[in-house]
Amino acid sequence: MKRISRLKLNMILAFGLIFILTGFFLLVNFSKSFFETFPVVSVFAIVAGITVLYLSLTFFKKAFVFFVGFYAFCVGVFALFTSSTLCPFSFAQSWPISAILCAVSLLITSLVKYRRIKSSYAYPAGAIGFLGIVFLLFSADVVKLSFTAFMARWWPIFLVILGIILIVLFVIQQTPNHLPYTQDEDEIGDILG
Repeated sequence: MKRISRLKLNMILAFGLIFILTGFFLLVNFSKSFFETFPVVSVFAIVAGITVLYLSLTFFKKAFVFFVGFYAFCVGVFALFTSSTLCPFSFAQSWPISAILCAVSLLITSLVKYRRIKSSYAYPAGAIGFLGIVFLLFSADVVKLSFTAFMARWWPIFLVILGIILIVLFVIQQTPNHLPYTQDEDEIGDILG
């Protein structure tokens, strides 16, 4: 099979991203009446995200640039769907989903850069995703208590959870080669580089 030149590959990527952008825009546009307001912020986030994604995949090759582009694209698509009639919830009700999208973006960034999920991406993604799910429970009124009232009453539970995590890390550290993050070498600059 003949290899495709770098310029043609970049063009294929650009057209793929343009088709995705156009498809999302038309999907939401057809679900609204003609006289409703145009979702400027959502479309701007999608266009900016796709532009940064294209630049990160073709020129910069930095994980952080890819993450920013992918996250901006995801949040823009999410905001576009919440501003349309396709989604019954408003962005104000479902804002914690943007934290979950951040966690997903971190994991996809790790997959794109390393072809696997590294612990330097998985741990922050897990923490951010967990917080997003907790906040979503309060935002979607699954938990009937307000978040402020919940924190005023139950904040010591976070100390208990933190203590359990530290004890588990201590026990795992006693067997040095079994800690997952020891397998990833030089992870300090991985997320930015």
